[in-house]
Amino acid sequence: MPGMLARIGKNFGAKLVGLAISFVDRFLVVMVLLRGWGTDVFAEWAILMAVAGSFALAEMGLNIYFGNVWQQHRASLDHAAFQRTLGVAITWGFALACGTLLILIVGLTLLDVPSVFAIKMIPREQSQVILVLLSAASISRSARGAISQLYRGRQQYALGTLVDQVQFAALAVSTLVAASLGATPLVQAVVVLISDLVAGWGVMIRDLKQRFPDLTFRPQLPTSAEVVEIAHHVKWLVLQQGIPVAWQQAPVLVLGLMGIGGTPLVGFIILRTLVTFARQIVMMFSLSAAVELADALHNGRREAVVRNVEHSAVLMSVLLSIIGVGIAVLGASFVTLWTGRADLFDLSISLYLLAGAAAAVPSIPVTSLLTLANMPRPGAIAQVVQLAFGLAGLLLLSWKFGTAGAAAGLAVGDIVAFCIALPLLAHSVTGWFEPVPYLARCYWAMILSAIWCSLVVTTLVYLVGVTSVASFLVVGLLYAVLGAAPAGVVGLPAELRRSIIGRLRQQRVASRP
Repeated sequence: MPGMLARIGKNFGAKLVGLAISFVDRFLVVMVLLRGWGTDVFAEWAILMAVAGSFALAEMGLNIYFGNVWQQHRASLDHAAFQRTLGVAITWGFALACGTLLILIVGLTLLDVPSVFAIKMIPREQSQVILVLLSAASISRSARGAISQLYRGRQQYALGTLVDQVQFAALAVSTLVAASLGATPLVQAVVVLISDLVAGWGVMIRDLKQRFPDLTFRPQLPTSAEVVEIAHHVKWLVLQQGIPVAWQQAPVLVLGLMGIGGTPLVGFIILRTLVTFARQIVMMFSLSAAVELADALHNGRREAVVRNVEHSAVLMSVLLSIIGVGIAVLGASFVTLWTGRADLFDLSISLYLLAGAAAAVPSIPVTSLLTLANMPRPGAIAQVVQLAFGLAGLLLLSWKFGTAGAAAGLAVGDIVAFCIALPLLAHSVTGWFEPVPYLARCYWAMILSAIWCSLVVTTLVYLVGVTSVASFLVVGLLYAVLGAAPAGVVGLPAELRRSIIGRLRQQRVASRP
């Protein structure tokens, strides 16, 4: 178990590197583009990005499936089957990329996308070219997804995460450089595609060939039995991976179709970015843990797996409270300093989005484990429920209440899916998941940590005030030390907490003369 915890720590550490890169992309890049282009052009860019991002659905959950199969082959030491799966994965990725490109061509032929989404600030011809470039980059990433799981198959998930982040780091840097030179949306779209091809495909393939010389990267046609096996699992995985893509992109597209753009749409995107960032941290840790827990489950250590899933969920609930309280109390100051626009922050939108995140977070570790253990059905059905109720709520409420109604509608989807549907489904499938005590521990930890963090951060704001970048950083640092750190330590598993305290005591004793 210590070895597994160490690997979980490495996996999460690699994810934190990715999180830092994501922070630059989501916050620094957005700040530069928003200040350079203005809200109207940036809103139209965001809509085109959402349309192109929808092509990530082409991945169809195959990256998860092939990663699961490679993990199983490694556990059984079946190298021939491992190599065979690699050949099939290459073929599937190429076929899906070609099929998606065909859909893109047909769609652009039949639909006038700029007119459909009322894109007026970006010239019509440019917007179409931008959409092609961004879509090509999205399709390219989808085709690369399955092959990137080779690292997980060789139990080098942390390394694979770092290699995958090279493309995002290159994209963030090149985007910032281009923006500083006054690049238009068209030039930025070219940068996105080139970064994916060079820093995505180029870096990963070179590293894989050097690191695993025993593997041959040659496509192989799947047999009928393999097609049936893939279809059996992918029918749920395609939902479980595709619905988060739809969940991320659909609200922007729906609001765009409703004619909501400019400042209201950008404000919604900004606040959703903040809350999504918090959810992304939880997802990163859950995946880092689930990779190792799935391996333990394959090797029959179920009791340890059940215990560690609950520990992960409690810790993630505390982590969300820490970040959520920070967003609610410091969000207005952060958005103003970040974008230069105080009117982009709306407390009601942020609270609705945080309510949805609070509903979803405790179920994420269970969903991640079941997915990587090739039991994706509960998570897939729950996400169908999330999308159905969330989009229905968005459509019903946004007509009258605008973007605040859209945020409330999305929260409804999260609550129904992850407080009701997922716990019941997971219990019926596993037999060992007990939803009531599990959720009770998570929400109790969430509430207590939220109360503590709220007291700390509101006191700091009252005493220090947040009127500049310097004062914001001071308050943020003090909040991390006085609020987040104590709450995080309490959220750790008891054995790990005792171990940390014991080591600190040993160091203190050793330091005495």
